[in-house]
Amino acid sequence: MMVTTQAQGFEEAFSTTFDTCVLDNGLTLIVHENRTSPQVALNLWYRVGSKDEGPGQTGFAHLFEHLMFGGSRNLPGSFLNHLIEAGATDLNGTTSHDRTNYYATVPTAALDFVLFAESDRMGCFIDTVSQATLDLQRNVVLNEKRQTESVPYGGIHERQLRATYPQGHPYAHTVLGAEEDLLNARLEDVHAWFRRYYTPSNAVLTLAGDIDMATAKAKVELYFGWIASGPPLSRPAIQVPPIVPGTREVLEDRVAHGCVRLIWNIPPYGNAHHTRLGLLADLLANGLSSRLHQRLVVQRPLAVETSADISSGMLASQFIVTAIARPEVSLADLEQAIQDEIGLLVTQGIAVDDLQRVKMAQWAGFLNQHETMAAIAELFSSSQVLLGRPDGFHQVLAQRGSATAESIRATALQWLNEQCYTLWVVPFTCNVAERQGMALRPVPAIRRDAWSAPSLEVHRKRLNNGLQVLLNPRAGLPVVNLLLRVDAGAAVEPAARAGLARLTRRLMLEGGAGARDGEALTAAFQQIGASISLGGNQDCSWIRLRTLRSNLAEAVDLLGDLLLHPRLPEAVFERIRASMLDELAQEATSAPALVQRLAPGLLYPEGHPYARPAFNQCTQASLQAVRVAEVQDFYQRYIGPERTSLVVTGDVSLAEVLDCIQPRFAQWHPCRSPQRPIPCEFSPRPGLFVVDRPGAVQATLFAGSLIQIALAEFAPFAVLNEILGNGFGSRLNMRLREENAWTYGVGSLLSDGIGPKLWGVQATVDDARTSDAMLEIRQIYRDVLAQRPFTAQEVEKSRESMLLGLAGMTDCLDRLSGSIEHLLKYRLPDDYWQGYCQQLADLHVDEVQHLARQIVQPEQLTWIVVGDLQRIGAALNALDWGPMGRITDLGESLYPSHY
Repeated sequence: MMVTTQAQGFEEAFSTTFDTCVLDNGLTLIVHENRTSPQVALNLWYRVGSKDEGPGQTGFAHLFEHLMFGGSRNLPGSFLNHLIEAGATDLNGTTSHDRTNYYATVPTAALDFVLFAESDRMGCFIDTVSQATLDLQRNVVLNEKRQTESVPYGGIHERQLRATYPQGHPYAHTVLGAEEDLLNARLEDVHAWFRRYYTPSNAVLTLAGDIDMATAKAKVELYFGWIASGPPLSRPAIQVPPIVPGTREVLEDRVAHGCVRLIWNIPPYGNAHHTRLGLLADLLANGLSSRLHQRLVVQRPLAVETSADISSGMLASQFIVTAIARPEVSLADLEQAIQDEIGLLVTQGIAVDDLQRVKMAQWAGFLNQHETMAAIAELFSSSQVLLGRPDGFHQVLAQRGSATAESIRATALQWLNEQCYTLWVVPFTCNVAERQGMALRPVPAIRRDAWSAPSLEVHRKRLNNGLQVLLNPRAGLPVVNLLLRVDAGAAVEPAARAGLARLTRRLMLEGGAGARDGEALTAAFQQIGASISLGGNQDCSWIRLRTLRSNLAEAVDLLGDLLLHPRLPEAVFERIRASMLDELAQEATSAPALVQRLAPGLLYPEGHPYARPAFNQCTQASLQAVRVAEVQDFYQRYIGPERTSLVVTGDVSLAEVLDCIQPRFAQWHPCRSPQRPIPCEFSPRPGLFVVDRPGAVQATLFAGSLIQIALAEFAPFAVLNEILGNGFGSRLNMRLREENAWTYGVGSLLSDGIGPKLWGVQATVDDARTSDAMLEIRQIYRDVLAQRPFTAQEVEKSRESMLLGLAGMTDCLDRLSGSIEHLLKYRLPDDYWQGYCQQLADLHVDEVQHLARQIVQPEQLTWIVVGDLQRIGAALNALDWGPMGRITDLGESLYPSHY
């Protein structure tokens, strides 16, 4: 079946095809054929979520999602590891109130294997669930719950659900559930849940990509057809309960700023009122031109940031408005200002141009979100489960297209009424101390030799002023992606002005350009369905622009204004600097963010251009020292065409691109600022540094060092990093999470500079296991060099999964642009990726071990621990790793401003 959607008044259409059938056992199969790349996206939805949990079983659907990754009868061990070794990407599972889904994108050569794997855990998972498995995954889930709820504003969600849904409503508790219920979960509960809900008749399977219905149906019948259908199920009905007018609560939390949140219960997803309110939410708070941002952030200013969105559900949804208050602002004043703006929008009505702008932005957003096969598979599965048919999304798009200013106003009057819940978050600053069917066939083999190197089709043109234009054409969606990379990042700033590059980027966008101020510039991009963002790192700044093909010329005109004629006004500069100072205060309340903020200052030598805090890349002192004239000077010195490359990907030719670019950018004059080399010299700076966070129930750990990786070492390093700490099946993650359940996960950290890289691992652990986890991490590092060197089997598995996964490296425009940007960053030839793949394919364990001996330094690690020292201090002292450095100023002193 062909489905074509075209938003009213817009040129572009979204066309896609699908076929669907239902197996004899009730499994719904949806297939979308697309032969663009040799991959298939698998998306499996079970119609079960936290809404289906009975009394005393809250959190059970999410717990079961974790259990399902523990392996099955024919594939014991980690399900994630099996699929990673098969080259899977976009691999995970999630749980919501309404459903549980599992997804992966795999090379076509591994499709039989992944279908077998999914069918094995649907049909045979129950064989592998033991009390030990339940206990292990329960601890992992409890760590996730504590980690999620302990972050700033982390306690909001549970409180608002209890207040806005009556007791007994399916949505009256969080997906993570209550700790007491999780602790009381029994093995027989797991078995009963599996038999009731994880059945073919309760599942929807979508395959999208290099597959057709005939092939797919034959394979799915082979692997799933033997499984019994499962029992008939009763499902909750739509319930949109009223909120008692005047319902209010105050929550104290360890946050830098107060917060106001307003919530209304509204109809479920798919209802026309829901769709109209989605447009209203964007009018209120999406982008610089939105009403709340302009009134409460820019003009008054009362808030650090504002947002309005919809939490969607099958039974009911919620319209949520949130504002983070500026210091010293009364929450009562902020709340009243929000209510006033909503009232004005409803009573005065919506301007036709504003509505058209938001419609265009949402339509372009829909096109952009559904570029990959993984996204298409998700679209069909979600539409089938939530709306009753694979093309149900068409109904929502039609509702959006037909919405008028008056219909939105009428909907707002009906639903955004006095039945509202208000939550204030107030800063708290005090310190405290059986088997079905027949046996399956043998596990299908994966064609490990089926990998192919990504091939880039790069067309180049350098303009007279030095601007380099690179194009990789890609037919498909009617969109064009532009990535503009400027070789000017934080490394060129004076240390005493750290944050200058980021300030410049923000001021360019928010200050406006040419004849437009920041609000008008943002509105102009939205009006043509374009989205723009600015960012950067140590070495470069970038602009990402995505536009509908039909509006490419208009988008390039706006981009040209932004680059050639930025306004850089002082009033906006002061507001942005105040906002960045507020962000620093919020950053300090997040332990993982604080760890990464401190690490560069502890590891890089004093005076090194990479010695900048992560995230905001500034300190309070450096930010307060910057003046608007210095921003204007930074723009003049460093933002120029000879330092810039423009990477274009999408359904467009080089001639079309140049027709747009050359007239607009010919007048962009070179800045002629010299390129400064990045120093490569450094020496280890081992030590243990701690930050006291009274009342924290978990500790966040970091262990790392600086490394220098040569081009020829990229492949062995990627494998080494994956085996040691980066992959789900890494030695560190398997030991700390899967074997000991001390953490929700261990992740590798790797900075992306062209110079020395900051490399390490980070984890948030039970505070009672802080020192145990540190000892385990150090021992695993030691074992790599002595008792347990890397094995040929580990290297083979890692390199094969990487090679198979490279099929997805160019499956969407963003990834395609990123592949080309990598060539620019390291000055690599266009055929680099073919050579890299061959190097990976030929990689021997000795090469990986040789590199390990150079960069794995267990005795030279820099350690950072953030936690409650009253609870963990004695254990840290008992490690006897030398004197502990206490950091009490949030790292300001690590980044002196005098050099």
